[in-house]
Amino acid sequence: MTGSLLDHRFVRCGMRAAGEAPMFNTSLLFRVGAAMAIIVTLGLISMFSSVFIAKNSEGFAAAINQAGTLRMQSYRIASSLVHRETPLTLDDGQGVTGRLVEEFEGRLFSPRIHNVLGRGTDPSVIDAYRVVELRWKEVMQPPLREYLAIENAHYASETDRLRLAEHRDFYLGNVDAFVEKIHHFVKKLEIDAENKNRQLRIIQLVALGLTLLIGVVSVYLTKKNVLNPLHDLLACANAARRGDFSVRSGHKSDDELGQLGFAFNKMAEDLSKLYAGLEARVSKSVATS
Repeated sequence: MTGSLLDHRFVRCGMRAAGEAPMFNTSLLFRVGAAMAIIVTLGLISMFSSVFIAKNSEGFAAAINQAGTLRMQSYRIASSLVHRETPLTLDDGQGVTGRLVEEFEGRLFSPRIHNVLGRGTDPSVIDAYRVVELRWKEVMQPPLREYLAIENAHYASETDRLRLAEHRDFYLGNVDAFVEKIHHFVKKLEIDAENKNRQLRIIQLVALGLTLLIGVVSVYLTKKNVLNPLHDLLACANAARRGDFSVRSGHKSDDELGQLGFAFNKMAEDLSKLYAGLEARVSKSVATS
């Protein structure tokens, strides 16, 4: 009779434990899934951030090289004015100075530079470029165009010769200041490129640090909430196998292992009562006989 009642209680206990699902915030499966989701999310954030910054930084090296050649080209134009060759020496009808001016403008307005300026560039870089562009269009280019027009007309009069000298001296007198503007633009480009690389490194380091932190915390929680309770339950099960039903699991929680520990404690308690009852009946039978 007692065994039947005990078996009936165990069946009901097992059915109740199976029917009562643990809360999501206390489930071991939920905790492991949340940790994995956070690690994956951090990895995705790091990856997409790296791609985004790398995409914005694409072409910076080419733009910096292109902008750097503007300084050399400005001095090459100055050199051609100082060492002016005979006009109409080229097949296209322009002298060396005209060719150098066209090359300068091609580099100044090249897609290499403009593509970078339109791709999330710092406003200070755009401002520095606008300064160079306006300086060229409003200060440096007009006297050069006048110079080339007079030169291609074969400087027929003394007045034209004087105007040639005036335009040449004007350019030579302003080229250093103009090159300084170009240098400032190149410096801004380099700083912006370095800032983007620094942002990429920071994002990667932060993501790596958080991933390691979550990994360490996950290992600690796994040891605390999984391994230690399992060792405790295993020790209790071994003791019960040897007939010691006085042992109890010390793991108290609402997760799956906590429910298992609670079920084991109830089982050990019932078995202890059952064996105590059996021993009492055996002792009574021996005494009456």
